[in-house]
Amino acid sequence: ATSGHRRTVSWADALAAILGFGAALVLMYSLKAMDLGAEDESSDEEEEGAEEGKGPVWLVRGGDEESSFKLRMWLTRLQAHSSAMTRLCDEEGAVDRDAVDEEVHGLDFLVDSARRLCRGAEPMDRRGASKLQAAVAELIQDVEQLRDKDVKSDVQAIDRQLRIASQSLLRVHSAAEKATFRRWAPKPLLKKREETPAVPMGL
Repeated sequence: ATSGHRRTVSWADALAAILGFGAALVLMYSLKAMDLGAEDESSDEEEEGAEEGKGPVWLVRGGDEESSFKLRMWLTRLQAHSSAMTRLCDEEGAVDRDAVDEEVHGLDFLVDSARRLCRGAEPMDRRGASKLQAAVAELIQDVEQLRDKDVKSDVQAIDRQLRIASQSLLRVHSAAEKATFRRWAPKPLLKKREETPAVPMGL
């Protein structure tokens, strides 16, 4: 009886943790969409940017002060989380898989964010923010369906719904990842019109 009670409590704790994690992700991506929302760019501007920015845009003299400071902070946090990962994997006895997984996702975010800074990602435009908000709304619906599941008798149903929610989460991540790397690209020089050589008046 004690073992069954522990198993029930464990499932309840696991579901509570999953719901909390999903809510945190929804909040994070919603705030990102609100903070980074910007005006739509014209189609001509997008085509011009696509032609000019076929590859990553690397900085020659470094970025602005704010971006450089943020990049340094991200690299420092990346080193700290890597050290934490080492400690988790070096522990004697069983390794806490959940703790390692949590660190992996944190490292994934830091690497993605640092690379966006290195390549000069533009703020998210209104179209991208709308796609992100739609993906987040879908994720919220999937997570909400877990609320009324019985963690004792609906384990298989919970697993199926979690699989659906994981696909929605991937769509959220994909929508948040899309960026245009054009901010720090050198502007193309305007081509000077070839001047017609002056013809002597006497000819």
